[in-house]
Amino acid sequence: MPRVCTICSHPERAKIEAALVQAEPNLRIAARFRVHESVIRRHVKEHFHATLARARDALEITRGDELLDQVKTVLAKTWVLLARAEANQDDDRTLKALAGLDSRLTLLAKLMGELREQHVYNILVLPEWQRLKGQVLQALIPHPEARAAVIAALAESPAIVVGDDTDNGETSARH
Repeated sequence: MPRVCTICSHPERAKIEAALVQAEPNLRIAARFRVHESVIRRHVKEHFHATLARARDALEITRGDELLDQVKTVLAKTWVLLARAEANQDDDRTLKALAGLDSRLTLLAKLMGELREQHVYNILVLPEWQRLKGQVLQALIPHPEARAAVIAALAESPAIVVGDDTDNGETSARH
């Protein structure tokens, strides 16, 4: 039967772990809670790192939820400002409210994973591409038909490659 962790079953486990979070030395914690220092070390190694990781994940989720709530609050206020500006037929304030609404809706969409940013690259201007193309065409000089087919294929290829953070190195061409 496996041995039960002394710290996990300790009546003051929460206080011991709070002391660990505050980076209190193991010897001081052991003395204060009347346990051996090796028990503290073993608990940290076998149980506490996993507990700390779960706590960190929960904290990140909480922070994300708080940020989302703040953006939603500002968005709601922006809708109110837009309604007021339109009711007063104030074109300048209406435009400002619409601009604010646009940026806040974009931020909300990004936070909720509805909108991904994409990066656009024109690979034809890269020196590496120019060098590679030259090497391929040079190698195909003894094969005029293959060389002509490659040149035709290159002429039809898109110059722009679109990629985003979720591509993991793969890209797709935009036509």
